[in-house]
Amino acid sequence: MKVFQLVIAVGLVLGLSLGLPCKGEAAQAITLKMSATQPLTHPNYLAQEYLESLLNKRAPGRFKITRYGGMTLGSDLEVARQVRMGLLQFATNTTTNLSNISAPFAICDLPFMFRNAKEAQAVLSGPFGKNLLDTLPSKGVRGLAYIPAAFRQIFNSKRPINTMQDIKGLKLRTARSKIDMAAAEVIGAAPTPLAFAEVYSGIQQGVIEGVLIPALLGYGMRFHEVAPHLAKIDLQCFTLVWFVNNEWFENLPDDLKKIFLDSVQDAREWQIQNTLEQDKVVEKKLISEGTKITVVSDEAKRPMIQAAEKVWKRFKVQIPEKYFTEIEKAKAAARAR
Repeated sequence: MKVFQLVIAVGLVLGLSLGLPCKGEAAQAITLKMSATQPLTHPNYLAQEYLESLLNKRAPGRFKITRYGGMTLGSDLEVARQVRMGLLQFATNTTTNLSNISAPFAICDLPFMFRNAKEAQAVLSGPFGKNLLDTLPSKGVRGLAYIPAAFRQIFNSKRPINTMQDIKGLKLRTARSKIDMAAAEVIGAAPTPLAFAEVYSGIQQGVIEGVLIPALLGYGMRFHEVAPHLAKIDLQCFTLVWFVNNEWFENLPDDLKKIFLDSVQDAREWQIQNTLEQDKVVEKKLISEGTKITVVSDEAKRPMIQAAEKVWKRFKVQIPEKYFTEIEKAKAAARAR
């Protein structure tokens, strides 16, 4: 099935050509194919729509833009592969998935690494975030921007959650990622790897009892219909990264590089603000549709955070020690402001 899906995806993007810009051919529109695997109502897809409008306004006729929403071209991992191959020019992945390309990105996904979205934004928009992005060009992609505006919360079908004891033993869906599985373990859950596309039916059938996901995305996927208990725990920062094929970017004319990068940053700011606004709207919608929402207190999270900090050490083989030192310095600076 995955092979068939990749064949279909490759067929779709090849049908629009590889789209590598050629310097000196200013009259020819440059192909820009963009993918967002989130639902079409999600701020990430809408931000790419906004980016398209900015580019058409600031560089009329110079880009030939096609957007793909949902999982039209496959999973995040498959889309990233297509960007590296040059079949797509622009895509979004979580830092979890990008760690398959460059291991240090995994540090962003460690449980309770960031206190809140504001802290994550401060750290990733500074030198630490740039250092991570600088590891990508040698792998064929160029990182453009971080969108750390949401945290993974718990949707579950069994009970309200207020303490670690309430979580104990819950079968929560995770990606097949050692860090995501460890994150579920430190809060007392039973990590259960499952394909994202199977989450809804998995909860229905009892294969899993819940999922770790930002509330906004969970609502868009309608998970609250089968898992009507939402616990706000801020376990992992759900950080999206926009990136492009590096060769495609390097071949852009200099004036278009500036227009493109400026437009990306404007669209990033738009998405972060839109996500924060939509979070408030979605919380009201969840309540109106019968979801029971609880907030896990700082006191209740304390033993989980202590367990998480011990787990961080487990990943120092995968993530070089210098990144732990640098991120702690960056967090300290952010908290001092």
